[in-house]
Amino acid sequence: MGAVHTRTDGNPFFLVELVRLLQAEGGLHDPAAVERSRVPVGVRDVIRRRLARLPEQTNALLAIAAVAGQEFDLDVLEVVSGLDEGALDAVEVALLTGIVLENADRPGRYRFSHALIRQTLHDGMSSVRRARLHARVGDALESRAQPPRGRRAGRTFLPRGRRGRPGQGLRLRAASE
Repeated sequence: MGAVHTRTDGNPFFLVELVRLLQAEGGLHDPAAVERSRVPVGVRDVIRRRLARLPEQTNALLAIAAVAGQEFDLDVLEVVSGLDEGALDAVEVALLTGIVLENADRPGRYRFSHALIRQTLHDGMSSVRRARLHARVGDALESRAQPPRGRRAGRTFLPRGRRGRPGQGLRLRAASE
């Protein structure tokens, strides 16, 4: 049950919907099944309705952020989107609606308020769009003074290596480990 709590952040609506889904699929007591689970339809619909109320530019930036990861930097969104102040304006709309939260210790660093919001955005894109955004986010991260470190960096760059410059994904993935 710890995996279910972690996945839902204890949110009662998400929790009930995820438990229903896992019961139907026979994976309630399997932590790996919880990790693999998709966003339950009822939860996804609620999230999509919230997102539909946001300006188009905000949703476009949130799609980029979803590819970048649960946490993301404004400067990456600016580079990938080609927006400067517009990116900040769009992120501030998402802040005001509680879709994202600001990192008080690192100005310009944000995170989705819930992993299921990010997953809904991520899963709502076509595989081609997602791959292209992964490539652009990977390029933006690579161009930074310090390459990203950790497990998530490899996840961001791996699709780029598959369809990008030969060996780039592997080189960047290795640099992140």
